[in-house]
Amino acid sequence: MAEQAIASMEAEMSVIGGLLVSPVSFGEVAAIVSAGDFSAELHRRIFGAMSAMDAAGQPIDVLTVAEWMEARGTLRDGDWAHIATAQRDTPSAANVLAYARIVRDRARRRELLQLGADLQRWALRDDAETAMANLRAAIDAVADRAGTESGLVPIKSLLSGVVEEIDKRQNGISPKGTQTGLTDFDALIGGLKPGLLYLINGRPGMGKSVFGLQIAERVVANGGVASYFTAEMPNAEQVERLVANVGRVPLGRLRDGDLSEDDWSRLTSAVGRLSDARLWLDETGSPLLSDLLSKARRLKRREGKMDLVVVDHAGLVEAGGENRQQAQSVVARSLKGLAKEMSCPVLALVQLSRKLEERNDKRPILSDLRDSGEWEQSGDVVAMLYRDEIYNPDSPDKGCAELLVRKQRGGETGIVPLLFSGQYARFESMSCGLPSWRAPQKPRARGIDL
Repeated sequence: MAEQAIASMEAEMSVIGGLLVSPVSFGEVAAIVSAGDFSAELHRRIFGAMSAMDAAGQPIDVLTVAEWMEARGTLRDGDWAHIATAQRDTPSAANVLAYARIVRDRARRRELLQLGADLQRWALRDDAETAMANLRAAIDAVADRAGTESGLVPIKSLLSGVVEEIDKRQNGISPKGTQTGLTDFDALIGGLKPGLLYLINGRPGMGKSVFGLQIAERVVANGGVASYFTAEMPNAEQVERLVANVGRVPLGRLRDGDLSEDDWSRLTSAVGRLSDARLWLDETGSPLLSDLLSKARRLKRREGKMDLVVVDHAGLVEAGGENRQQAQSVVARSLKGLAKEMSCPVLALVQLSRKLEERNDKRPILSDLRDSGEWEQSGDVVAMLYRDEIYNPDSPDKGCAELLVRKQRGGETGIVPLLFSGQYARFESMSCGLPSWRAPQKPRARGIDL
């Protein structure tokens, strides 16, 4: 069989033998391979026994492994001799990690062979879209298992890097988070940091999409790579918003085609700036979570890096689950996992529950996150957009917005005042607080002095 040909009995034997000679390496080896990666059934049983013994705090050597297996009825005739031979014939216990990587490589290659057979079966049985979805999910699963080694890491190996990072901070040379261009927001959160999930929440009409698109444009304007997944608007409308934002061309004039010469000049300048931007837009309606994750991974492989992923809005992403709450929990955890996997910030735009409309103060709070508490749990930074003029036409804060940072893991929360220019689809920093903050307070009626 072709699958059996893609195996290295020598490497598998050397992993088993190396661990019998030097069991202190088991944790590092287990971070690379699991019992299922061994092609030989006997090797799977032996490594499985070692894993159970390590978890139970039992010593690992030829005798203890054999006795452990015998006590549990998994030691068969000839196994003892095989275990002893593995220890005796191991070339070098010092190279056990290299042998483990060979075993892992062969296991992934066997999975790819099986994937070819599965694809043929799906193509014959299912429609093209279903077959492609199965293929993407299977490829991602193989890629995930073939990724970087992980596992428990001793603190000693981490300390030097942490101290070095602290030293860089003290000397002002530590790399900063990606800047959003909104000065007060960047000061509060320290910029967008790799591996973190940022939630921008709000009711419809607050400007979530404008905010997300503007941040994506800022990232690519500084040489970054960004992907923007939107299930709400076509790509052409997103591009119009970007042109209005970058060129300061009124969005209404772009839509009506009523442009002055100055507008055309600004439009041309904006198009020139955007034409070289490494920004990819995806307008797939009701996207499947597996598709979205696959597209983001492929883009990173193609471009060599990824500096930002924006999902607008995340509540429309479809995932498995018995109900919407479970599905949204899966989406939240998966986007958090994507941020860590790709080592880039992920910005998820999330619509808030309409229940807040029933309150006198419509400013959103964490409990307004709809469908799943997993959003609050998974988000490293949770910020909520609020524009008072939506609810109060005579508000002194017309043309302004509040970015309410309700949660920041390891950091402070607060309110960031912003200017909002709907005609340019743009948020801007404010040089001072909101007008309502500066308005004189009405004197309160005093009681009767006795």
